[in-house]
Amino acid sequence: MDLLRNIHRIKIDRKANLESIEERKELHLVEIQQTRKQITKRLNKLEKEIIQDLEKKECQCKKNIQTILSSVKETENLITEYQTNLQSIKQHASDLQTFLVMRDIEIKVLENEQYLQSLVETGKFEPVD
Repeated sequence: MDLLRNIHRIKIDRKANLESIEERKELHLVEIQQTRKQITKRLNKLEKEIIQDLEKKECQCKKNIQTILSSVKETENLITEYQTNLQSIKQHASDLQTFLVMRDIEIKVLENEQYLQSLVETGKFEPVD
């Protein structure tokens, strides 16, 4: 009788242990899912911040490049205007007038050349990455 009671207690104890293992497994699975959701939420937040930062930097780089392009375009227009004026003066002005205007244009061209050279020296034409 004692032996049967002990066997019965052992069976009850082992069945309870099996149920306990199953319950703990379920708790761990829930914990894993919650951790995964937290990680995903954090990664989504980081991704959003990185994308915003990237877009901000892209906008800033584009703005800087557009400013340089605008400045270079202005310089190009000035040089083209000087060239056109010089051709017109050569056709319609005296030699002295042509000489005086050429000196003035030469000074202006030199200033523009120095400006472009300063852009090169300061690295404004370096590729932005």
